[in-house]
Amino acid sequence: MPTIDLTSDQVIELMQQMPVQERQKALAVLVQGLVSGEKERNESLAHGIREACEARGVQWDTMTDNGRETFIDDLLHEDRSCGS
Repeated sequence: MPTIDLTSDQVIELMQQMPVQERQKALAVLVQGLVSGEKERNESLAHGIREACEARGVQWDTMTDNGRETFIDDLLHEDRSCGS
């Protein structure tokens, strides 16, 4: 199948010219693509969090919810050390 190089703005402009029902179909396909990648993103994030825990000598699975929140907060704020 031949391909056409379009900018994002061109794609949006073309979609705006489509009938509403066709836009809804296109939007549904785009949303499904975003949702289908969510599992992989979540798995990757979970793996990264577990690696960060391991590097700091803590176990994610044994932390309380409050401990997990504190751990993530500490990871996000480099000016503080992680305190689990």
